[in-house]
Parts: sequence; C-alpha cells; structure tokens
Amino acid sequence: MPSDPSAADSLPAGINGFSDTELSFILITTDTLGRRPPLGRKLLNAIHTQCIPIDAHSSAEVAVATARRHAERNQRVPFDSLTPVGMCGNLAWRLAIKLSDTVPLRWKAEWAAWNLLHLRPSLRALALREFDADLARFLAAGDTASVRDALEYFAGEMWVRAQARLERPLQAVSDDEHAVHKLDVSVPPLMVLPPVPPASRELGVSEAEWTARLYTRLAEFTPVPGRSQVLRLALAPWVATRDWDALDSAATALQQLAPRDSAVVMATALARYHKSGLALDKLDAVSAVFDSVVRLLPSADSARFDGFDDVLTRDDDVWRYGFLPSTREAIERRGWLVLDPMWSTRVNELRLARRARVAEADYLYANVANTGQSGSETATGRMHVRRGAPSPRWTFVRDRGVHRHYVRHWDGLAQGIAITHSFDWWRAFSGGRQRAGLIGYWDVVDVDPRDCPPPARKASECVEVQRARWTGVPFVGRMDTIDVMLARFRAPGDSIDMYVEGRVPLRSFPHRDTPRMRPDAKITSTLFLRTPQGEPIIETQTQSALPPSRTIALTHAWRARTGTGEIMHRVEALEPSFGSGARGVMQFTSDAAIKIPVSGFGMSDVLATGNAVEARVPAQRWSDFRITANAGVVLPKQRFSLLWEIYELTPGQDGRVRWKVEIQREQGARVITDDVRDALTQGTKASAKVVAAEPDASSLNYTREAPVRPVQVEHVKIPLPDNAAFGRHVISVTVTDLVSGRQVSRSVGVRLLVPSLQKRIEVKGPTMPFFVPPPKD
Repeated sequence: MPSDPSAADSLPAGINGFSDTELSFILITTDTLGRRPPLGRKLLNAIHTQCIPIDAHSSAEVAVATARRHAERNQRVPFDSLTPVGMCGNLAWRLAIKLSDTVPLRWKAEWAAWNLLHLRPSLRALALREFDADLARFLAAGDTASVRDALEYFAGEMWVRAQARLERPLQAVSDDEHAVHKLDVSVPPLMVLPPVPPASRELGVSEAEWTARLYTRLAEFTPVPGRSQVLRLALAPWVATRDWDALDSAATALQQLAPRDSAVVMATALARYHKSGLALDKLDAVSAVFDSVVRLLPSADSARFDGFDDVLTRDDDVWRYGFLPSTREAIERRGWLVLDPMWSTRVNELRLARRARVAEADYLYANVANTGQSGSETATGRMHVRRGAPSPRWTFVRDRGVHRHYVRHWDGLAQGIAITHSFDWWRAFSGGRQRAGLIGYWDVVDVDPRDCPPPARKASECVEVQRARWTGVPFVGRMDTIDVMLARFRAPGDSIDMYVEGRVPLRSFPHRDTPRMRPDAKITSTLFLRTPQGEPIIETQTQSALPPSRTIALTHAWRARTGTGEIMHRVEALEPSFGSGARGVMQFTSDAAIKIPVSGFGMSDVLATGNAVEARVPAQRWSDFRITANAGVVLPKQRFSLLWEIYELTPGQDGRVRWKVEIQREQGARVITDDVRDALTQGTKASAKVVAAEPDASSLNYTREAPVRPVQVEHVKIPLPDNAAFGRHVISVTVTDLVSGRQVSRSVGVRLLVPSLQKRIEVKGPTMPFFVPPPKD
C-alpha cells in the first residue's frame, strides 16, 4: 500500500478490462470454504458475493467492509490478483484508500496482512516495507496508541496463521502454501517491525517465531495494566512449538521488561517443568519455581493453579461447590493427598502436572479467552487441563468417497473431521476453523459411549463427564501394587498397637546387575500413618540393597503405637533413579472392618502372617510372638498363621472364661467401589474390598477355656485347601462368649499367589517410560 494516500489517485480506470461500475455488478460464486466451482460444474450451497457494491464508491467504510469480507471468504489462504477474490479484494482496499482523507493505521495493518498472502514475494516484501514505514511515521508523530492498535491486529493475524500452519496436516501441502510461507524473501531491514526469521522447513514454525517477536515489540508500547496479556501471547508461540529452551530464554529476556510479571515468571516454571524430563531429582526445584510464581498471583488466580477444578467429573465439581468455602478447601486438600501418586516424594506429581497444564492452557488459548477470562478457563483450556495437549497436527486417516478424513487425539479421545477431497481442500485448515482454540466444539469420533454418554458429543463435553487423565506423569500408569496386611490391637491408655506388613513385588524395580545401576542404589520402603487431613502421625522407612534378579519380592514389617482416631495409612516402595515405585493399602473385607472398638467385649483384627512362634511361653499378648511376615500372600499348600486377641470375656461362676471359635474360609472377589466423594469427605467406606463369595465352604470349630484375664490371645496355623483357586480368599473368625452369649466377628483377606505373575521385568535404564504398566495379578 502506498505510504501516501494520494498515490491512490493513479489507479487505472479499469482492472482486467472491467470498469468500477461493471465490477459493481459482477458476482463471485464460491462455496462455504471460499472455493470456486470446478470447470463445468455447479456448487452445492453456493454463496454469491458482489465484487464491489455500488455504495462502496461513495464510502471508504463500505469499501473496507467489502475488502474484509473478501479476506474472510479467501480463508487466509494464498491468493493472486488474477483470481476473482484477490482482484476484488485489492480493488476494495484501493477504493478505501482513495476515498479516505486520512487512512487509519489499523487499515494499513489489515492491508499488509492481506498482501502477505500474495504468491508474489516482491509484493509481500513491499507490503512489509510500507507498513513498517507507516508505523515509523505514526511513532514519530507521537501516536503510540495507533501503533499499538495496528501491531495488536497484525500480531494477532500472524498468530492465527501460525497456529493454522502448525496444525496443518503434512499430506499434500501445496506449492502455494510453501510460497507464502517464505516471508523473509526480499525483505529489507525494518525500522519498527522485528526482523522476519528465515523460513523454517516446517510450516508454521518460523511464523510462530515471528509472532513471538511481534508481541514482544508490542509489549514495549503497552502500558503495565494490559501488558501481561501481551507478554503471555509473546511466549505462547514457544509453547505451541514445544520449544522449551526457547521459552526459557524468552522468559529470561522479558524479565528485563517486566521483572515480576506473573506471565513471564510462569513461563520459566513451565519451561523448567518440561526440560526436567520429569526426572524425580529435578521435580523439587521445578515445584519451588511454581511455588514462587503462585505466590505472586492474586488469590483468584492462584486458586486456578492449586484448586481442584477439572480434576474430578463435572458432577463432582458441582457437588464440591455445594459446601461452604472453608469446607471445600479442606476437601480439596484431602483430595490432593488421596490422588498423590507417591507420598515418598516431596512433590505431588499430579498437582505439579496440573499446574503445568493450567499454565500451558493460559498461554495457548490467551487469544480466544473472553475479557476477564484466562486461557485455561476456555472450553478448550479445560480440555487441556483434563487431558493435556492434543496431538500437534491433524492426521490423515483415509479417503472415503469424495471426503478425506482426519483425526486429532487426546488421551482416550479422538476428534475427527471429513473434508471434501478437491484440489484446494486445505482451505479448511488454513482458514482457522480447525484452530486449537475452537477444536473443543467439534464432534468426537471412536469414543466408547460409557466415556461420552448422550447428550455429550462435543469434545469439551466428553472430557467433563470423566475424571482428568495423567498419562506421562511419573508413576501414573506403571505403579505396582504392594500387598499390605494391617492388624490393630488394644494398648494401654486407650491407644492402639498397629502392626503392618508390606510385600513389595520387584517386577518393575532394577536389580543389582541392572546396566547403568548406581552402586549405592537402594529401594526405600516406607509406612505412612496420617490424619484424615494429611497431617503426619508416623513415617518410618526401611532401606534395602538391590536384590539379585531372582528375588521377586521384598517383605517388611513395622510396629507403631497410635491414638484411637481415624488414620490414613499407606505403604510405599521407591527407587528414584529409575523412577520405580509401588504402593498399597490394606484391603479390608467390609466397610465395618475399617473401624475397631477400643473398649468392652470385642476382638482385634485378625493377622494373617507367614508364621508366628511364641517368644514368651505362655504368650500373654500378640507382641509375645516372633512373627515371620508374608503380608497375607501364601503359596499353594503352604501353612500360615492366624493371630488375634479377644477382649473382656465374661467370667463364669467358677472364675474362668469360655469361648467358641469358628473359622470360615471362602473364595473372595475383589470389589472396587471407587466412591470419590466418600473418600474426600473422610467416609468410612473401603474403595477396594475382598468380599467372600463361596458360602458353602467348609469351616473349622473349637472351644477353649482359660483363667480370667483382660486379654486372651489366639493363634492357629492352617493351609488353604488343596483345591483352592489362585487369587484372593476371605477368612472369617467368629468368637462366641459361651458365658454371656455375645458374639463378635472379624475377617481378613489372603492371596494365593500365582508364581508366574511375579516374574521380573528387565528394567533397562532410568529412561524407561513412565507409562509402561507392570503385569497385574
């Protein structure tokens, strides 16, 4: 565009043989994607647009509106002045310049963006040179506001084009696309606009880099109140291209312009997260950077990073917001504790991953967020928080008839489109209709109805009916399960003696001959006891040297004295250099078994263990036995011990107590209820139980009598039947006080081991992907 509006007076009287008046009556016919009809054919859903309406000759505003309509019809794809759309768009802009006394700088930005789609490199270079000169002239006149407005439009247009090209399918990229991708051809040094980077081999990459430079230049002209949004967009292209080194460098450079701006320092945290490679020894430092950034945010924004939204289902979120804010905060604190993959690490890997996803979404979708809204609060942003980033490009699937099918994936979700297969089908992508900011509104394909029940069919709706997924987060998806045996016995002062055994399967752990293994590497097994709010009660560790490859499991036992309140427990094993981890909790046989009475007639939990031998004869309490732990895991035909205590039996007239014992063994079925709401509100329900499922199984009965004592200790050794099936079994112990007639029952689960499932996996190195799951029993 001429820098002097008067230059428009030299426009020719006619273009391609048509006068302005004749062009006013010419109709351009295309379809909804801006495509012209094939030779000799008509278009379905045809749209007719006047080349230049008559009233455009008397109004610059109407001429500009016409030019914008042609630009939109052209769908941001390469054009040439010989095509109807290109010819009429050029004429409309020239008319606007001719009719305007003072051409607004914003119009010149639009005209420059339009010409950057031209197939001729000389015209693209001319458009940049003239727009840059206009910017310099307005700056010299002190009109910074106009420069800021024009740069904002121009940078936004480049960002939309960069996104469209980054997501563009790699198949059948046309020569025209490659031509207009080379924006650096013949461009002279610029005064205001940043230098155009060399064209990248991959479409969209150099456009994204230039977008980052444009927004960075815009930030220099933007006052502080609105600068954060511009800075966020200046960093967004590096997030889109997944160039974390460039993001880190750009954030460091921008800190000179805005030292404490959260949009800048959050980029540093995000870059460090991805550059860490999710190595456990680096996540502490990454988490500390996030902590420092979150402290800079207003409370409403910090809640977006550390809250619990978009973690559970949409219905669960509605349920949470039914509580008072203080109660909801307590629920969320407990929720993060429950979802924490490994209490053994100082970082909650899921919470850190969510922080990174919120930050990513804030950058990627900043340009589609409404006023007062962050990118992570858009429909697509919430998808990103729940599922992570989608696959970077659309992927060709198949041709079917006249349509070409493409898909894009998230974790557990695919989204598909069908585009008419014609010579310029790629307009659908270049036009921005498939941009990431809009993609959540498209229909999904190939989704199990259970994952996307009616009427939810849009991608954003499907993910809201499911919990967030965490593929790629350390430990998630490859966590092995520890068998845990927990028994509680009454102790003095209304306290509880807790005995815990844990059997750690070593299938996914390295052994001492594993290549590249550190000589001082150890497996750390830990028993955690915490209050329902997550406050530590006891944390005790046992370290083991790496065993030989033939060792399939490690078994540990811990003893602790606690209070009588509700206690959360967990047993974990960790080898951090390889990222190997396992965890487990006691699998109760009923919800009632979670609690244990601490006074009156009753009995302790039943301890099923490998062997129990009296260390003190006669044994007075459970602690008088020397116990060989097995965590309730037995081999075929192997005898194991049952140990429990009976409290406050009623004495008879002769001063002795008498009781009857009935032991019932039934095959068990593992039941997972997964009631997340009950877990978050400290409900006394087991999320996983072993339920008896063999009512006709045989039983063992006997009676005993003894002198009166507050506690009677019982110990029996039994095997499982020869025909017992592999898997879980429930052993119920019922005690009847033969004097008072009162009865109490407790049960415990044991597992008959399938030895072949305990074979070691060959762990080859510390870069083993986190999503490889171990075999399940």
